[in-house]
Amino acid sequence: MTLEKAILTLDSVIPAPGNKMVDTAHMEIAQAWEEIKGVLKTHRQTASERDSRKNARKAMECVKLAMEAYQKETGTEQLADGESIVAVFNNCTIVITKEDGGIKIKLIGDKPIRVYADCDVYADREDRA
Repeated sequence: MTLEKAILTLDSVIPAPGNKMVDTAHMEIAQAWEEIKGVLKTHRQTASERDSRKNARKAMECVKLAMEAYQKETGTEQLADGESIVAVFNNCTIVITKEDGGIKIKLIGDKPIRVYADCDVYADREDRA
């Protein structure tokens, strides 16, 4: 049984403490269940926030690698306003764009699909080959 199913099951048989059906003999059970649900909710939120921070750190490590590769390849320290770079990793692609003095980052998950062909829009630009 999953935790979610267990919570739904207990919710269906243990009324809230303020419910008229809860008599004095069962009030402690209803109050205990409310307390447990509160703790579970807080724990889930904390775990989710922790995962979000962890993923943000991992994404920033990839951005750093992409920028280091860009600097090595171009000899340029920073992107110009309106300029973008695309970094293709084994399991994702990162698009980094400088806009209005800030940096916009788009992380695209999954393994990139490689197309070994020229796009006619860039056919005359040897620097994009």
